Amino acid sequence: MQRLLFLIIMSHLINLPGIAQNTQVVTCGTIKFEKKVSIKKKLIASKDEEDDGSFWFENMIKNAPDYSSDQFILQFRQNESLYSYDKKLDDSNFMTWGGEIASKNIVYKDFNTSKMQSEKQFYDLNYVLKDSIKQFNWKLTREFRNIAGFECRRATTIINDSLYVIAFYTDDIQCSSGPESFSGLPGMILGVVMPRLYTTWFATSVDTYCNEKAVLNKPLKGKNSNEGDLIGKIKERYGKYKKWYQSLVWSLII
Repeated sequence: MQRLLFLIIMSHLINLPGIAQNTQVVTCGTIKFEKKVSIKKKLIASKDEEDDGSFWFENMIKNAPDYSSDQFILQFRQNESLYSYDKKLDDSNFMTWGGEIASKNIVYKDFNTSKMQSEKQFYDLNYVLKDSIKQFNWKLTREFRNIAGFECRRATTIINDSLYVIAFYTDDIQCSSGPESFSGLPGMILGVVMPRLYTTWFATSVDTYCNEKAVLNKPLKGKNSNEGDLIGKIKERYGKYKKWYQSLVWSLII
């Protein structure tokens, strides 16, 4: 009798405002991401030894802003997503050496077919890349943080042999996607940190209203290409600048 009374009291407490947990499962919506790059730190880390004392490189670092900030939009359904550039959030017109390489990517993922289609920039040209959705060997941790109102769990992986990636995902959004090409966790990725690229992506808002009948258009504007071909183009121009070349390649493959 006492056990029954205890269970009744607890069930009432759980349903009180402020005590009940949010059990909403989100399968469709729109997420705004802020991509932030520490420009000065990235430039300094990309200097080769032979660049020490180089006037033009030192001048570029001197004139660089501390950060650049851009907004991206991720539209998602349970089995597909579309990530695209929206607008600049800072007032800087600074352009790094190498220009606009893969800085305003558009990435479409179809989880029914495990296919991905992306549009990437290389100077004044756009290239369309078609491939399978990338596979990441994620390791889950017991660390959590709140991002845009969602409790997110920390996960880590390494790509390209040495590029460490930290991600934060929520299983309250049932779409296994995220910014850029990142995916493969049991829920939506709302935060990514890449220390060696001095770059972060964090969701600033999640809108759970959407028209499920709306079509997410695949990126089609550009010349058909592949990741290997674009890496070759970067190597032609910047291959002798080892650290900067590596930084550009990392920016391209994510």
